Amino acid sequence: KQRWARALGTAPSGALSFSGDLIFIPTEGGLVLARKRDGVSIARFADGFGFAGAPLVVGNRVFALSNAGIAYSLVLIR
Repeated sequence: KQRWARALGTAPSGALSFSGDLIFIPTEGGLVLARKRDGVSIARFADGFGFAGAPLVVGNRVFALSNAGIAYSLVLIR
C-alpha cells in the first residue's frame, strides 16, 4: 500500500539516506531533507551544482559530495 509520493522538481542523482524520521534525497537541484512519514520537504541545501551519490548521515552530521567535486560536512539542527 502506497503511503505517499512526491515530485522532486528535479532529477534524483543518488540513493536515499535515512536518519530517525528524516530522509535525505540527493538531486541535481540540491540535497533535499524530507520527513519519512509524509514526504514533506523540511529544507533544501543547494550549492548550485547538485549532489552525487547517497549522503552519509552520522548522528547530526551529514557528509555529501557535490557534482562540482566539493565534499560537504553539514550539521543537522533539529
